[in-house]
Amino acid sequence: MRYKKVHVYIYVQKETNSIFKVETSPENGTLKVYDENGNLIMYRRGLKRIEIEMIERELCDLIKA
Repeated sequence: MRYKKVHVYIYVQKETNSIFKVETSPENGTLKVYDENGNLIMYRRGLKRIEIEMIERELCDLIKA
């Protein structure tokens, strides 16, 4: 069994008191966004590694702000 790296981010939106969970997988080129109830609200596949890294940097900047 081969394990693939998955990054998980939790994003809290203060204006609406919403919590989002973001899972990215640079190896698979996938991005998944879940709402606070665990419902999949966005799924993207076929992304390049550089696109995943750009999204992760933007998420980190949002979290730090």
